[in-house]
Amino acid sequence: MEVLKNPDVILPDVAVDDRYDVTLGDVKLELYYVGRNHSDNSLVMRVPQDRIIFAVDFLPIESVPFRDMTDGYLPDWFGSIDRVLEMDWDRLILDHPNAGGHLGRKTIFGTYWNT
Repeated sequence: MEVLKNPDVILPDVAVDDRYDVTLGDVKLELYYVGRNHSDNSLVMRVPQDRIIFAVDFLPIESVPFRDMTDGYLPDWFGSIDRVLEMDWDRLILDHPNAGGHLGRKTIFGTYWNT
């Protein structure tokens, strides 16, 4: 990104290897790199005090991610999902949720994934 010198791009000043914590006021936000999946740079964000995570593009909730798998990292994708399930959370916010409020629960997602 630095080589391109695009004036519209702000270069990052922090890299997330495995985990990086940010505190905004009295809210702690944890950023986790869970491995390659849909891309090689996806992060999962967790708000521990509310037991909520936010994930983008790689969790197959009542869907088949066929469109994204051709350019993804399929062998690593499953490990990313396993690492998300190992995290401590109750509710999940997705970037492209389907209809139905039950999709944001770990108990429901874990049931789908572990069957």
